[in-house]
Amino acid sequence: MARVRTRPVVITERERELLSKLSKSRTEEARRVQRARIILHAADGDGDMKIAAAVGLNKNSVHATIQKFHSMGLDGALADMARKGRPPSISDDDKA
Repeated sequence: MARVRTRPVVITERERELLSKLSKSRTEEARRVQRARIILHAADGDGDMKIAAAVGLNKNSVHATIQKFHSMGLDGALADMARKGRPPSISDDDKA
C-alpha cells in the first residue's frame, strides 16, 4: 500500500527555481542534487515510491529527506546533518 503524505510539500516559486537549477547542476555535490530532485518531485505531489524510482534511492531515504524539509526547511533538507565523531587532534593553526 502506498504511503499517503499527511503534510504536502509546499515551496515558493523562488524555491522551485533554485531547486530546479540545483537539480540540473553538474558541479554541485550529488547528494544535494538528489535531495533537490526529491523535494521537487514531492512538491509536484508524487509519492515516496515514485520519487525513489525517479532518483534511484530507496523510499526510506526519500521519506527522511522530506521529513528534514518539514522540520528544518529547505536549507536544512539540502545540507548534511552533523555527525558524531572524535574531535580533531590537530588544531587548524597547527595544520596551517
